[in-house]
Amino acid sequence: LGDFEILVHRPLFSIVYEPPNYGNELVVSVSRTPSLKDITYAHPIVFPQTVEIVTDADGIIEHCRVTDDDRAQTIIVMNSR
Repeated sequence: LGDFEILVHRPLFSIVYEPPNYGNELVVSVSRTPSLKDITYAHPIVFPQTVEIVTDADGIIEHCRVTDDDRAQTIIVMNSR
């Protein structure tokens, strides 16, 4: 399908990995707003193969790239601004 943005400017709620005997998924969940403490969207990455974490010079995470077994990539950009 090519590149497309699923969500923009949504607070990260959690990133959870379910091991192979429980589904072998990495699930990225977000909230609608920082004050809302419920998950409003969950994006499953089935059969994740690699997770790359890119940091800046101070060690702050800039983004994570997850590649699944079909070589599709999910990029999670961290933006604290």
